[in-house]
Amino acid sequence: MTEQTRFVSAMGKTGRVVAVRLNKGTDLVQGVIDACKKHGIRSGWISSMIGSLQDGAQYVAIAMDPKAKTGVGFTERKTINGPVEILSGQGMIADRGDDLFVHLHAVFVGLDGKVIGGHVERGFAKALNTLEVVIVELEDAVIKRELDEETGYTVCMPRPL
Repeated sequence: MTEQTRFVSAMGKTGRVVAVRLNKGTDLVQGVIDACKKHGIRSGWISSMIGSLQDGAQYVAIAMDPKAKTGVGFTERKTINGPVEILSGQGMIADRGDDLFVHLHAVFVGLDGKVIGGHVERGFAKALNTLEVVIVELEDAVIKRELDEETGYTVCMPRPL
């Protein structure tokens, strides 16, 4: 029996590339959104992200959830004790009508040397010394935030213009 490959895609091209440094105390996700708005970017991706976060940053990770359609959901927010270094981060920038949504994942290392990772949300991670982000604009296509009926989750969906 052959499995069917299923996907949604839209062809676009790389637009402008914007390098951003978020200063101490700036919320990571809001800072990316504000930089995108300043440069008129409505859709794209974060190709690179490094830097450090203040004590108390929070993230969510994948977890089993028997109530979810797929059997998998997310943890409650987890707090990172102490400042952390971001080893790597990538994400999608989605057009949400009058706002933007940043779907951001990152890998962190704490003072104890433990490496953790997960989904970073707006309002829960502030820059410590610096956060350096490279944003790439998507042209001739758009990434939208839409409900996926099959999974029950709102996801980033590529769409043609």
